[in-house]
Amino acid sequence: YYTTHIRYLSKMKINSFSKKSFSWKVSATIIFVSLLGIFFSINSIIYADKEFRNSLLDRTKIISHIFDLNSIESLSASEADFKNTNYIKIKSELSALSKINSETRFVYLAGYNGKDVFFFADSEPDGSSESSPPGQIYDEASPTFIKTFVSKTNEIDGPTRDRWGVWISSLSPILDPETGNVVAVVGIDINARNYYITLALYGSIPILISLILSIFVFLIYREN
Repeated sequence: YYTTHIRYLSKMKINSFSKKSFSWKVSATIIFVSLLGIFFSINSIIYADKEFRNSLLDRTKIISHIFDLNSIESLSASEADFKNTNYIKIKSELSALSKINSETRFVYLAGYNGKDVFFFADSEPDGSSESSPPGQIYDEASPTFIKTFVSKTNEIDGPTRDRWGVWISSLSPILDPETGNVVAVVGIDINARNYYITLALYGSIPILISLILSIFVFLIYREN
C-alpha cells in the first residue's frame, strides 16, 4: 500500500513539474515573440514615417520647378491679382496639381515679408470657404514654415493644426537663380489622417505576425 501511494505521489509530482515546465516554456516563447513583434513594429513605423515624408518632399521639389518665375514676381498678393492673367494661370496649375494625387488636399504658393507668412495663391476655387485669397496672412505659420524662407531649405512640417485641420506639410522654396532670394515657397498639405493610417498599417503587420506565431507556438507545445 505504502509503495503504491509513494509511486502515485511521485507521478503527481512529475506531472506537476511537467505542467510547470510546459507553462514556463510557452510563456517565455510567447513573450520573446511578442517582444520581437514590438521591436519590428516600432522599426516599421520609423521606416514608414521616413518614406512618407521623403516621398512627399520629393514631390514638392519637383513641383517647385514647374512655376514660371516672372509670373510669380508679377503677383502683388492683393485683390488686384484676381484680374492678373498670371495669377489665373498659377491658380489653374495649382488646382491641376492638387488633383494628381488623391492624398493631396491643398497646394499653394506662399510668401514672407520678414514678419508674416502670406498666400499668393492656392488650389481652391476663388470664393470657396477654404480658399486663401491673395495676401491672406497665415497666422498659424510654424517655425519650420518660416525656416523654409530664411534658410532656403526644403522642409517637412507637422503634423500641425491650423484653421483648416491637421496636416503634414511639405515645403520647398522657389529661388531666383540670379539673386538666390526666395521668391515664394510651394507647399503641399496632406491630411494627417492619411499619415496616421499609413503608420498604423506598417506598424500593425509585425504585431499581427507575432500574434499568429504566438498562437502557433502554443498549439505546437500543447500537441507535444
